[in-house]
Amino acid sequence: MASLSLALLVVALLTAIAVLQTPARAPERLVALADRPATVEVTGRVVGVPTADRVALAVTEVRARGVPVVSGANVPMLVLGLEAERLPGADDRVLLTGRLGVADPGGSGAFLLRPAGDIEVVSRAACVHAVAATLRESFTRTSQGLTGDGGDLLPGLTIGDTSRVDEGLDAAMKASSLAHLTAVSGANCAVLVALILAIGAFLRAPRILVSSLAIVVLAGFVVLVTPEPSVVRAAVMAVLALVAQAAGRPVRGLPLVSLAVVILLVTDPWLARSYAFALSVLATAGLVVLTRPLVALLARVIPEPLALVLAVPVAAQAAVQPLLLSLDPGIAVLGVPANVLADPAAPLATVLGLMACLLGPVWPFGAGVAAAAAWAPASWIALVARGAASLPSMRLETDGSLLAIGVCVVVTALAGVAILLPSRRPSRLVTTLVLAGLLLPLGAVAVGGTLGRRATLPPDWQIAQCDVGQGDAVLLRSAGRVALVDTGDDATLLRSCLDLLAIEQLDLLVLTHFDADHVGAAPSLAGRVQSALVGPSDGPGDERLVSTLRRGGAAVIDARPGESLDLGDLSLEVLWPPEKTEAGNGASVALRVEPRVGCAGSCLSAVLLGDLDETAQRRLLGRGLGVGPVDVVKVSHHGSRDQSPELYRSLGARVALIGVGAGNTYGHPVPATVRLLERTGARVVRSDRDGTVALTGTADGRISLWQSGARPASAGASRLDDEPNPVGAAWLSEGRKWRARRARPPPRRPRSSSCRGTESGPRE
Repeated sequence: MASLSLALLVVALLTAIAVLQTPARAPERLVALADRPATVEVTGRVVGVPTADRVALAVTEVRARGVPVVSGANVPMLVLGLEAERLPGADDRVLLTGRLGVADPGGSGAFLLRPAGDIEVVSRAACVHAVAATLRESFTRTSQGLTGDGGDLLPGLTIGDTSRVDEGLDAAMKASSLAHLTAVSGANCAVLVALILAIGAFLRAPRILVSSLAIVVLAGFVVLVTPEPSVVRAAVMAVLALVAQAAGRPVRGLPLVSLAVVILLVTDPWLARSYAFALSVLATAGLVVLTRPLVALLARVIPEPLALVLAVPVAAQAAVQPLLLSLDPGIAVLGVPANVLADPAAPLATVLGLMACLLGPVWPFGAGVAAAAAWAPASWIALVARGAASLPSMRLETDGSLLAIGVCVVVTALAGVAILLPSRRPSRLVTTLVLAGLLLPLGAVAVGGTLGRRATLPPDWQIAQCDVGQGDAVLLRSAGRVALVDTGDDATLLRSCLDLLAIEQLDLLVLTHFDADHVGAAPSLAGRVQSALVGPSDGPGDERLVSTLRRGGAAVIDARPGESLDLGDLSLEVLWPPEKTEAGNGASVALRVEPRVGCAGSCLSAVLLGDLDETAQRRLLGRGLGVGPVDVVKVSHHGSRDQSPELYRSLGARVALIGVGAGNTYGHPVPATVRLLERTGARVVRSDRDGTVALTGTADGRISLWQSGARPASAGASRLDDEPNPVGAAWLSEGRKWRARRARPPPRRPRSSSCRGTESGPRE
C-alpha cells in the first residue's frame, strides 16, 4: 500500500507541474498569434545541434509588428526549412523572422516557425559550447579521411552524428535492429564512466575524487553530444549511481532508474511524450531487471560469458518490443543475433572514437591514428548490419493494432515473471504453463491475418500493387523475374508488402520521378536491386539517392523513349519522357508492359503512367504511344483531376490501379476520375480500400484479383467479372485474346538481357 501511495503521489506531482508549466510553455498571446497565423520576430537560443530539417530554439522574446508579445520567457519552438549552409551553431543566440504556427501539443516544441528570411546570429555560444563545437568539427574532418561504411558510421557511434550515414546503411541498421548504436545513450555513458572508474582503481585514487571526476567528464560528454533525451536520462542515472557510490551506499538498478525518470519528468514533463526517452527508459529497465536472471538461466546450457552476451540484447529487446510495435508493426527476428555479433564492437569504437575527437584540435596525427583504429570495429558493425539486412527476411508481421501490442505486453510480462521466479516454485511452473497456453493462440490472433493472406495469395500472380499509403509501388513478375515500379515513401509499409509477396531481390527497380511519395523508400532497397531505371533527376538529393542504389550494386539506366528491357516473358518499353524534359510530374517515366509471343495466352499487358499530367498524357497519345487496348493501367497521380480522358479511352484497360492513402488530404482519387475510368470499362482498384492487390491472367483471357483488404475477412481471390460493374463485366466476359505487338514509330534501342539497358554515366 505504501508503494502504491508513493506512486500516486509522484503521478499527482508530475501532473501538477505539467499544468503549472503550460502557461509559460505556450503563452496565450502567442497561441492567439499562431492561430491567425502571424509574422513575428523571435530571439532565442539554439538547443542541440541544428539541421536543415529543424532547429530547436528556447525563445526568450517574441515581437509582432515591432511590439513585444513575450519577453523573458523560455518558449520551446521549432524552426523548419532553413538553408543548410546558413545554420547557426549549438547554443548560439539568434534572431529571425517568420510565420508562427502551433505545434503538436505533446511534441518537443510548443510552436513552429517558418522563416521568411535569413537567420541572424546575435551572439556566439558560451566557451564550453564553442569548445564542444570545435571538437565535433575536428572529429568530422578526421573521420572524412576514412573510407567505406566504417568511416561513415564512426561519428554516429562516437558522438551521435549520423549526417554521413547514407540511406542504404541507415535502412540496414534499422532492419537489423542496430540503429540504437548510433543514438548516443546509456551504453556510451556507461563505457565512459567505466573507463574513468577503471583508471581510478588502477591509480588507487580516493573514491570521492574518482566519482567527482567521472561526473565532470560525463557533463562534458553530454555537452559534446548535445542533451538528447536518451543521453540526459543516462547521464542523470549515472550521476545518481556515482553519488551513491561516493557516499558508500549500495546502488540498486530499478530504484535508480525510477528516481532518474522522476527527476527528468519534474524538470520537463513533456519528455513523457518522447519515444526516444521512453525507449531508453524501457531498455534500461529491461537490462536492470532481466539480465541477471537470464544469465543464470542460460548459463545452465552455455558458458556464462556467452550467456551474458546473449542475455543483454534479449533483455533490452523484450522490454522495448511492445512500444516498438506502435512504431513498426513487424518484429525483426534477426535483431538479437545481429546485436550479439555487433554489440561487443561498439564500446571499442566509442572509446577510440572519443580519443580521436579529443585529440583532433591539438594533435591531428594522433587523432588520425585513433580514428583509424576505431574504423575496424565500426566497419564490423556496418558489415553485420548490411549482412543481416541482405538475408531472407525474417520478420514476424503483425497488424500493429492494439490487440497485437496487448499480446506482446502480456507475453513479455509473463515471460518476465517466469524468468524472475525461483525455478523450484510451483508458481513458476504455473506461470510458464499459462504463458505457453496464451502464446500460441494470442500470437495466432496477432499475426494470423498476415499468414492467412499469404496462404490465399495466388502463386502465379503477375502484377501487384502494394498498399504503401499515399504513394505508388507496383510489382511486375514473370518467369521468376521481378520489377518494382516506384517505392512509396514508407519503408516499413513497402517491406511489409514485399514480405507478404515473398519478394527478396529485385531484378529491376523503376523510379518514375523523384517525388518522395514515389521514391522515399528506395534507399531501403539498396543491395537488393540488380538494375535501376531512373527518370530525370532534379538536384543533389536525387543524385545521392541514385548513388546509394549504385553503391548497393545496381546498374543505373537513364530512361529514354524507345528503351526496351526484358523481364522474363515480358517486354518493358519506355514511352516517356522525351529527351531534355524538365524534371517533375510531366517527366515521369511511363512504361508499356507487353507479353512476348510465348506468353500471349495468359500474361497481362499494362501501361504505367507515373504522375504524368494531362498535358503530358495528351502528348503521349499524340505520338501514338498511348494506344490500347491493355489489361491494366496504373492511373496517373493517384487519381487526381489532372487526366486526359482520351488517353484512358484509348487504353481501354480492364483494371485501373490507384495507389492512394486512406483519408488523404488531397481528395485522391477525385470522383470525376473514378467515373471516367468506370466509363471506359475499368474495374477501379484502390490501395486505400483494397489494400495490397495481386492480378493473375488466365488462359481464357480473364483476370483474377486477389486483395489483402483493410480487414482480414476481405482477403481472397475473386473474378473481376463477378464484380458489380456491368460495363466492365460485360467487356471482361468476352475473353479477349492478346493482340500482336505493333511496331512503334520511334526507333528502338537494342534490347538487352537481364533488365540492363544503356547504362548511365557517372553521376557521383
